[in-house]
Amino acid sequence: MQNIAKALRNPALGMEYIGWRLRSLAGPVTFSLRNGARIGNFVNFSEYHSMRVCISAAEQNFFLTRTPKDDSPIIDIGANIGIVSALLGREFPERTIHAFEPGPTTFEALGKNLALNGLERVVAHRVALADKPGTLVFDAPPKRRANAKIATAASLHPVKVEATTLDAFIAEQGITAIGLLKIDVEGYETAVFRGAARMLEKRLPGVIFMEVCPPLARLAGFDPAEPARLVEDAGYAWHRLEETGALTPVSSADTAPIVLENWVALQR
Repeated sequence: MQNIAKALRNPALGMEYIGWRLRSLAGPVTFSLRNGARIGNFVNFSEYHSMRVCISAAEQNFFLTRTPKDDSPIIDIGANIGIVSALLGREFPERTIHAFEPGPTTFEALGKNLALNGLERVVAHRVALADKPGTLVFDAPPKRRANAKIATAASLHPVKVEATTLDAFIAEQGITAIGLLKIDVEGYETAVFRGAARMLEKRLPGVIFMEVCPPLARLAGFDPAEPARLVEDAGYAWHRLEETGALTPVSSADTAPIVLENWVALQR
């Protein structure tokens, strides 16, 4: 009934819902990204719809054209069900991609989407990246997987997950350069970068792509400007990824009024 009510208020969404229902009668529903990578394994129509619109044409074009064309690994932190990892895995089949997703059901869908695309060089890690190693509690709502994050006292779906730092992972893997570091961790970017001080000091990533969402950062108890400031202090310059695909210079001082944007850091 909820879906029907939404459809009546939004005819375009209603038509999409009807199409999804009809396609689901024939089997699992998938959609294709710009380079042909396929994404599926949705828990419901809401997730299907949100995943279809969560990566814009400008973002896809950025990942496909601005990821350094070398053999250095790519790191996808907050991989969710694998949209960015699948896109890049198909584009760079000979490169190693490390995809981090600690939520149990999300991790399962991530693995299935990697298999769907035959991506043997994408390595999925059911590990949270934080400011210190150990165990932490993760909020993993099974039907709202895009909102999964480190748990708070109000979390309704807590699950214990293994945590490590990006510095520790890089040392363990012997990584000496990172082509692209993508991070989308629902406001906990500060914790990730605090655990990556050596990585930043050595300026290992050629490009950093980060979701900037000050409301979520504040909710998590962090200064929204801190992750951008940590990266700036390491010798990077930030740019906003515009809907046109252009990169506009910004800085950590510009975070306060933002609701949700994607920023790109390039070495100065």
